[in-house]
Amino acid sequence: METQKQFHDWIIKEPLGSGTYGNVFRCLNTKTNKSAAIKIINEESNALNETTIIKKLQGNKSIIRFFECGYELYGYCLVFELHIMNLNQLRLNQPTLRFSVQTSFRLLYKMIKILEYIHSKQILHCDIKPDNFMISQDGDIILIDFGLSEYYQDFSCHQKLGFKGSLKFASPNQHLGKKSIPIDDIIPLFYIFYQNITGILPWDTISNPHEIYQLKIKFKSFSLFNHSLIPLSLALLFESSICNSKTVNYQLILDTLSKLFNSQSISLSPIFESNEYDEKIFPSLKDDNYKKDTLLENNIDKQEKYYSSQVTSPELSQNFFTNIKSTVSKINPFSFIMSRIK
Repeated sequence: METQKQFHDWIIKEPLGSGTYGNVFRCLNTKTNKSAAIKIINEESNALNETTIIKKLQGNKSIIRFFECGYELYGYCLVFELHIMNLNQLRLNQPTLRFSVQTSFRLLYKMIKILEYIHSKQILHCDIKPDNFMISQDGDIILIDFGLSEYYQDFSCHQKLGFKGSLKFASPNQHLGKKSIPIDDIIPLFYIFYQNITGILPWDTISNPHEIYQLKIKFKSFSLFNHSLIPLSLALLFESSICNSKTVNYQLILDTLSKLFNSQSISLSPIFESNEYDEKIFPSLKDDNYKKDTLLENNIDKQEKYYSSQVTSPELSQNFFTNIKSTVSKINPFSFIMSRIK
């Protein structure tokens, strides 16, 4: 796609990345001189599905704000607000590649609330991962990329449709190609929680889908129960009420977390500790090439020594950091974009 093409009042500028079914560019409004993100999709059915779903979810501040859509000769266009950085990138900026215990709990609580909302609209996201939670300018989180989303119907969970989602964070049912149900959006939140609180997933160094699936099966009865930072009540909740259920008891999950907040004197807000979130760490679009990889790469290089002690095998350690750097290089469509740029 060449730059300087136009959609309505938006001039299409440089590419930002690629989404589930399309490419994403920065665009500039000729009337307001404000920037946004424009996603261009070639498949009409995918475009209409995403548009219908995102419109239905508007009005909740935790859902990416949608501006307008329409057809052009080069594809179907959807214009969204721009944000700063995704959750995974913010975590990689932490000195130990992880968030505090308090932040990890608050993030899990907020993500549950977001999914409770979209599920109340009979919608499944189907691609829950840290890259799809953006950090807003005021330090909140916003769910993006509804390219794989679908309306939930009470199909049998044994119905097979093929793999859908992201390998690292997909639920076991998604690995098996089963029809997604709400619980398949919730399970990845606990993988994210584990990664946030420990800095690593048990399958970070593995690329074989079957091996990852096997580790996810063991996760509910091994990984969560064998980490000192994870309360037993939360591990039991995941094993009994989430992994072994086809329905989601949102209130039970939220009540369990609320009790943990009270017992550990954790406040609900702000989500991030003052030393975890600082707007100054975010690169600006005003810089040439945005210098978007430099900051994260430098931080990761400094942190390799720290995590060498966490991964016992030298080969695994090397693979672990190679995977992290690979993740950093795959910039999310809405990553590293500041919402107030002119």
